[in-house]
Amino acid sequence: MRSRLWVNAFLVSLALIAACARKDQAPAAAELKSAATPVVGAEKTYPLRGKVVSVDTAQNKITVDHEKVEGLWNPMTMAFEVRGVAPGKSLPPVGSTVRATLHAQGSRYWLTDVRVE
Repeated sequence: MRSRLWVNAFLVSLALIAACARKDQAPAAAELKSAATPVVGAEKTYPLRGKVVSVDTAQNKITVDHEKVEGLWNPMTMAFEVRGVAPGKSLPPVGSTVRATLHAQGSRYWLTDVRVE
């Protein structure tokens, strides 16, 4: 029984050491921006190709069943705001295959340059 106590104490110690080591890899609090100021990363763009599965002209959104977006996502179906097009105008029809530029900034995503293939 006493040996089990020592083994458990040893395992707990290892877990604490591992947890502390992970904290060392985190940026110092002084390096982080204030919680009151939202951190918005730089905007990145990616080519996107997929099939339109629904269109919401009122919100200027299309839902696309897209292929893998290299460096960002595996294939999935997702709704995107379409920017650069007047609301209710020129959205591709359901069933069409499209290519577009996917913009990513923080946790926000939208499409521009949507064109039907």
